[in-house]
Amino acid sequence: MTVSSPGFEIRKITNIEIAVAKTTNIPVQLGVAKQQTQVEVTANGVAIETTSTSLVAVVDDKSVQEMPMNGRDFTQMIKLSPGVTPSGASANGMRTNGKNFQIHQIWLKGL
Repeated sequence: MTVSSPGFEIRKITNIEIAVAKTTNIPVQLGVAKQQTQVEVTANGVAIETTSTSLVAVVDDKSVQEMPMNGRDFTQMIKLSPGVTPSGASANGMRTNGKNFQIHQIWLKGL
């Protein structure tokens, strides 16, 4: 006899004596089944610039398009850069008047 239920181990019972007009009671205890979950995480390494000491952050097109910004103010993106204060007023200890924003737009024709 095989006893099974979802979430429990399968129990097989052998050598059961069967007789005519006899009721046989067989107590069965099922243990909790072991769950096997395999999680595979893959990622590409981040390229680190080791030849320059400049502090530069580039925000790609996809991030700009998907980013919720209040009033579409591009200066809010500065807060995504490492070393920038939460207010965006200073980055890596520089003075507040030392910011330099460079905005590049590339238009591709024929796409």
